[in-house]
Order: sequence, then structure tokens, then C-alpha cells
Amino acid sequence: MHQLVSDPQCDSGCSTQDWSQYVFPFSENCLGPGNTNLRDAPRRTRPEAKKPLTANTEASMDDGDSISFEENVANTVSKTVTEKIGALMEQKFTELHSILDKLSSRVEDNTKRITETENRISDGEDRTTTLENKLAELEQRVNILTDRAEDGENRSRRDNIRIIGLKEGAEGSQAVRFFGTWLPDTLGLETKRGSIKIDRAHRALGPPKKNYNRPVIIKLHNFNDKQRILAAVREKGEIIYQGDKIYIRQDLSAQVREARRQFNGVCERLIQRGLRFQMRYPASLHFVFNGEQCSFKSPREAEDFLSKNEMPNSLPPRNPPFRPGTYKTEEKLGGPSILLFL
Repeated sequence: MHQLVSDPQCDSGCSTQDWSQYVFPFSENCLGPGNTNLRDAPRRTRPEAKKPLTANTEASMDDGDSISFEENVANTVSKTVTEKIGALMEQKFTELHSILDKLSSRVEDNTKRITETENRISDGEDRTTTLENKLAELEQRVNILTDRAEDGENRSRRDNIRIIGLKEGAEGSQAVRFFGTWLPDTLGLETKRGSIKIDRAHRALGPPKKNYNRPVIIKLHNFNDKQRILAAVREKGEIIYQGDKIYIRQDLSAQVREARRQFNGVCERLIQRGLRFQMRYPASLHFVFNGEQCSFKSPREAEDFLSKNEMPNSLPPRNPPFRPGTYKTEEKLGGPSILLFL
């Protein structure tokens, strides 16, 4: 066995005996098989010599301990705060994710509903467009059919006359026989047998009213007789029977009479000015003004024309006002009383 001997005095002042404890004993067996060289044997490291403590060293150690404690506290506090904040943020993010999931689900549902609504609205608009086109077509057809029905009704009345102002019951119970002789006698018409052939004669529909004489509608058998009666009325002018003024007119439908009634104001102004006028079928006003033939299908156009040509309406207001289906004679304006379209 060999022994390694150190230097008699080391740098730190320790003796050989003190250093001997760090001598690494070895033998040939510890070299291992095949390792006979001493330099190849494992060697224990030499510990660093301890330095003697001084006042500065102790102060620096105190400062180091204080700094180390503060660092530990700061690290602990930072770690605790970080953990708490992290846990709180994780909780809040979890809640936020839950809310966002709910909102996302609602948004998807609303998107589906909006898409379905838009599709329904689009379908409704398409249907509405189709229905509007059909409605316009049906309105056009209705107007055409209404005009045809109106024309047919008035054609069916071509042989009719309307007598206005005759007292209720004056015709008795035999209206056809009464008017068959009354018309030729009143108008001075020449007939073969002293009477005109009448198919029907009756008062206008509706119950009798006090102080109101319902018009009489007469259906003549021959169209020529109707023409002769209307011509005789124009020639005779005023017709008086039992003290009442009688008016005989062509029988027209209610729609045509209403359309003609709208011209009453214009006709009043023409009567005041002394201008003759004519109402042609169905409701067209014709008169001559300053040598010019004028015709109007709209009462407003006629009113504007008269206003531009300084023809104010100075007649007093009607009292009482006209009622639909009634008649009224105007006051004398330098001539016989005139029955307007009512």
C-alpha cells in the first residue's frame, strides 16, 4: 500500500495532520483491473478553504439574509396573488365561455328564424305581386262588365219615360189606362184611338213619403211614341196638372242620373247667364259660348271654364238642399222655372 503525502504547510496554514484526513487511501485493488497507473486512479477533490469571518462579512451576511427574506416574501406574495388572479380569471373565463356559448346558440337560432322569415317575406311579396296583377286584371274586367251592365240597363230603358211632380194616387188603380189617355190629352198628341199603347206604368220603388211625390215610370210599347212625347214636352215647355208643375224626362239608370246630378251647379250658372245647354247621354254637358261649341264630361272642368270666363255663381244657396232621388224647381230667372238633373 502506498500513501500520498501532502505539503508540510498549505496556503491556509493548516498542518499536515489536518490535511491528512483528505488524503485518499487507495490500494491496487481500487485501481481496478488493468489500471496500475496511479494517475489513472479516481481522486477526491480538494475542498475550498474556509475564510475567517470579519465584521464586514457578518454585515454583508445580515444584508443578504434581509434581502433573501424580502425576496422570499415577495416571491410568496407574487405567487399567491398570481394563483388567486389566475383562479379568478379562469372562473370568469369559464363563465364568459358559457355565456358566449348561449349567445352563439341564440344567434344561430335567430339567424335561422331570420332566414325563414326572409324566405316567407320573399314568398309573400311574390304572391302579392301575382295577386296585384290578378286584381288589376279583375278590376279591369269588373269595370268593363259594369259599363256593359250599365249600358244594357239604359238600353232596356230606352222605351221608358219618367214623370215627376204628379201627385200620389192621381193615376188611380188603373195606371196603364190612365196614362194611356192622360199623355195625349196633356201634350196634345194625335192618336188613332185617343190613347197610347203602354206596357207598364208604376211609381218608383219605395213606400210613399209625406210631402213627396214619387216619380212615375212608364214603359211605352213603341219607341216612336216615346220620341213623340219628348218632342211634345220640349215644344209645350211648361206642363201644369191640377195646379202642379209636371216634368217628363227620359228614364235613365241611377248611375247616369247621379252623374248628371253633379252638373247642377254648372247648369245653374248657365241658366243665370241665359245660355242654353244640353245634356247628352250618358252625362256630357254641351253649350255654345261666344259662338264656340263647348262640351264637358267633368263638372270640375266645366266649373273651371266658367270661372276663367268670368261667370260667377251668384245664385243663393239651396234651402233646403237637394236630396238624391228628389226634384226641385228653381226660381224664375227671366223665364219659366227649370228642373235640373236630380
